[in-house]
Amino acid sequence: MPKKPWFSFFPKEYGFDKKVMRMTFEAQGVYMRLLCHMWEDSENQCSIENDPEMLRGILKLSRKKFEKIFQQLQWNGNKIFDEVDGKLISRRLEKEKLKCEKLSEKRSEAGKTGNEKRWKENRKCDEFATDLQSQNIASQSQNHNKSKTLPLNSSNLDINSTPGRDKSCAKTASDDAEHAPFFLTHKKRKLTGKRLETFNRFWDAFDYKKGKAPAADSWLDIPELTDSLVLKILDAARKEARARDDLLKAKGTPKMGQGWLSERRWEDEGFAGPKARPQKMSDAARQTLINAGLNPDGEDHGPPRLE
Repeated sequence: MPKKPWFSFFPKEYGFDKKVMRMTFEAQGVYMRLLCHMWEDSENQCSIENDPEMLRGILKLSRKKFEKIFQQLQWNGNKIFDEVDGKLISRRLEKEKLKCEKLSEKRSEAGKTGNEKRWKENRKCDEFATDLQSQNIASQSQNHNKSKTLPLNSSNLDINSTPGRDKSCAKTASDDAEHAPFFLTHKKRKLTGKRLETFNRFWDAFDYKKGKAPAADSWLDIPELTDSLVLKILDAARKEARARDDLLKAKGTPKMGQGWLSERRWEDEGFAGPKARPQKMSDAARQTLINAGLNPDGEDHGPPRLE
């Protein structure tokens, strides 16, 4: 089994362990560092070579500091690591490794069981479909022999009333509906089916790619979206899109999809697209016209001024 990159840590159990409580915070840091090296570097994930010089190099400690801290770890009669065959061994990590392996095995078995169950259900559905197809062929053959043709449609093929039908197969239709394409609106509503298809056509025709989610809400709020109404909306949306460039050049503000739909702008009579806002004349331009004897506001300012 491959090595695990993690091990369990229980703060309460660690903090109230008597062996840990006797250590200084500095010694606790060394202890945790050694546990990490054991778990990551050793094959069994619970041991390390009992070589003081090597350990001192790993921990970046002076010889005096290392000896002082190591005495706290390996307190006489109550050592935190077992010393076996030239190695320091953590019995705590041994337990954690065993728990990790058992958990992995349990999850693996659960996954196999789930796969087998799904495979059996799929096989039952296939067998049911094959049997149903055979029954239909036999039924059509009998009707042909009697010179009575019965068209095959949803009214005379009711899989919900078929004897011996497996319940797991009944879920396929609902499962397909759950996994059907959808668009989530601004109000967290799902736009699906024909509403989604027609909305995408509107979005392409309107051609102003801002505020799609709010626009989808407005599309859902249209009560009766008939085919003729969709065509009318698409035609008006294309006109809106064609007129938008002139509006932007005139520094106007175009309508976004949500507002355009909410205001039912496709119903406007003589629709010719959005209108540009009139621009206000600057003070400098006004003064230039006045000095030239022209009339910016329809008022008479007399002859031009001589500078």
